[in-house]
Amino acid sequence: MARNRRAGWQRAAVWVLFCLAGAVLAVNGFARVEKSGAGLTFAARVRLLVPAETRISFPPLGFLAARTHRVPVRLELELRGLAPSFLQDLGEQVEARKALTAAIVAQARQAANRVILLAVFLAGIGGLAATLFLRAFSFRALGGGFLLGAVFVGGFLSFGFLQYDREAFAQPRYEGLLESAPWVMSILDDSLAGLERLGEGLAVMARNLPRLSHGGGLGMPMG
Repeated sequence: MARNRRAGWQRAAVWVLFCLAGAVLAVNGFARVEKSGAGLTFAARVRLLVPAETRISFPPLGFLAARTHRVPVRLELELRGLAPSFLQDLGEQVEARKALTAAIVAQARQAANRVILLAVFLAGIGGLAATLFLRAFSFRALGGGFLLGAVFVGGFLSFGFLQYDREAFAQPRYEGLLESAPWVMSILDDSLAGLERLGEGLAVMARNLPRLSHGGGLGMPMG
């Protein structure tokens, strides 16, 4: 009797570990989206169990990164497409820089929203796939695997972004050519308020993520 109980606990522990590993692998491998509009294309990605930071890339100029939270999650945002119209007289016209700043912030925020939602869903798929790998085909096991993966990653992201420190962008780390491109630095300085709004949006989303376990929506404002 005790031996059977111990074996049952061992099987349950193996199932949980496989589901969590499947969730992490699914997110790190596939949690990536692109958001296009207004002449811009932004890619966003979430990685788990890596150094904690928010990274914003401007290829080929490099990227800036800030340690905005402590949980080992990295939110990566990358400007992948920029309409030539944005580049006309960009170094001289203040209005042009403001227009580009507003568009970048809006697109980055929407891309971040989407990739976080996708990460939670993929985590559930990863948990379900792990359950199938263990040849547990019952509806209860499959549903439990999906829920375990989604709730684990949803809670992980919630805990990370509830810590979100918007002030970290005041002293970001730069890599690449950004330090020697004055007009880019001007845009980044002007973008600080917008990046703070991005942090506020992520915090709102983090507070709503636990509703997933009850079947509710995130209710994240996109504006």
